[in-house]
Amino acid sequence: MELLQGIIADKYNADFKISAWTIGELVQSALDNVVAVRMIRDGRNPRFFQTMKEQYPLSNEEKNQIGLSIEDFLDKIERLDIRPVGTGIEDYSDMRDFAFNYGIEAPDALHLSIAGYLDCEFFLTTDKRLIDKKIKEIQVMLPPTFDRLPYVRRRSKEDG
Repeated sequence: MELLQGIIADKYNADFKISAWTIGELVQSALDNVVAVRMIRDGRNPRFFQTMKEQYPLSNEEKNQIGLSIEDFLDKIERLDIRPVGTGIEDYSDMRDFAFNYGIEAPDALHLSIAGYLDCEFFLTTDKRLIDKKIKEIQVMLPPTFDRLPYVRRRSKEDG
């Protein structure tokens, strides 16, 4: 959340991008969260989430609320001049290489491939396991680490 606040405050001398793939993951995460909460309320063990989630169809109200939340998020990032970009990838060899060379799962490999295709210098994530892989092709880091980089921050009037 601090990263988003920094973007809103125009704190960074950087262009931020978000992929359509990431938006898809946000939608899936929101859907899964609603189902997981309902399962836990029913006393079900979340360890069996993947096998049981089909037993918990979303109500129209839940679907509408998730849809409104995603639309609100997209409106906010658009006002910040962050627009979802397509993958643009025609050759998935980078994805394969990320998966093979670093032992990461396909979704993370796709994220990194998209970042590479878009010539991103940084890939920001909260996934410590991905950071620990020490990816050579792109700087993978936590948002607070990015925030501490002096060359990505705009000079404020207080800085002189």
